[in-house]
Amino acid sequence: MHKDYREILERGAKKKKEFKAFLGVLAKSNSPSPRQILEVHAEVEKEINCLECANCCKTTPALVENEEFDRLAKAIGVTRSKFVQGFLELDEDGDFVFNQSPCRFLGPDNKCCIYEDRPNACREYPHTDDSNFRKYQEMNLENTKICPIVVRVLEKLMKLG
Repeated sequence: MHKDYREILERGAKKKKEFKAFLGVLAKSNSPSPRQILEVHAEVEKEINCLECANCCKTTPALVENEEFDRLAKAIGVTRSKFVQGFLELDEDGDFVFNQSPCRFLGPDNKCCIYEDRPNACREYPHTDDSNFRKYQEMNLENTKICPIVVRVLEKLMKLG
């Protein structure tokens, strides 16, 4: 991982209590506006190159929805049954996730070899541009341990008040 990104994650760990309090207030507030949240996300996304980081792919098994099994199985050239048996496991919440971390589809260049067919959880990560961003307090707090984008988005949103 890029040195600057590691430093951002370390800074985020030190701000965990601040972030938790802020996310609690954010969930009950209309400020910053959804438009401002999207603008901050877009700004931060330009600062941080996911291909230089890929920490999400290296540390967190992605959630795979039942509706995605066939598409993913076809992408890697196996049957649905072999895909489920060989690539997935149930997590503590009863959700299917990839059974290997780092992700077996992550190449040495940090590119995903199933990028066009990747699960929705991967497509939507880190969820800082999601219209339901305010509702995901626990997930956002957890993601500050994984993704420098989440840390930077929260830092910038806190400055907006």
